[in-house]
Amino acid sequence: MRNNDVLMPISQCANAMTNYEWNTHAHIDTHPHTRFDINYFLFCVIDFTHRHIGLLALTVFLFSCNQQNQKQAPAQPPDGKLIYRQNCVACHGADGTMSANGAKDLTMSALTEEELIEVISNGRKVMTPFKEILAKEEINAVAKYIMTLRQDVPS
Repeated sequence: MRNNDVLMPISQCANAMTNYEWNTHAHIDTHPHTRFDINYFLFCVIDFTHRHIGLLALTVFLFSCNQQNQKQAPAQPPDGKLIYRQNCVACHGADGTMSANGAKDLTMSALTEEELIEVISNGRKVMTPFKEILAKEEINAVAKYIMTLRQDVPS
């Protein structure tokens, strides 16, 4: 795509591609300057890359630094209360005393934390098993939260 033997500016490279796509889809070629010239298009891409290689390198560097910082940031532990409210309130209630669908009163539970983790993970009777729904850390956080709901359980 030459105009009086002078190369067109980079902005016209996009026009060349657009015209090529339009002509390809319409199956027409009405003007010699609307044909797609692969050599000129590649020249535009290489010229653009050459002019902006520093900016590209800086962008890649900053992106990689950001990725390293994200990997080094410590993960925040799961919020057992929030997970409980999202998954358990419908049957156990907000305070653990509701007994919908045969659910047990969690304030009166005598289960150990390990036993709670087992029940949360695998379910019990009609209770949904959460091992495929929640991560182990989330199940542990819910078990710890349920321990805070307990009243003094008679021995």
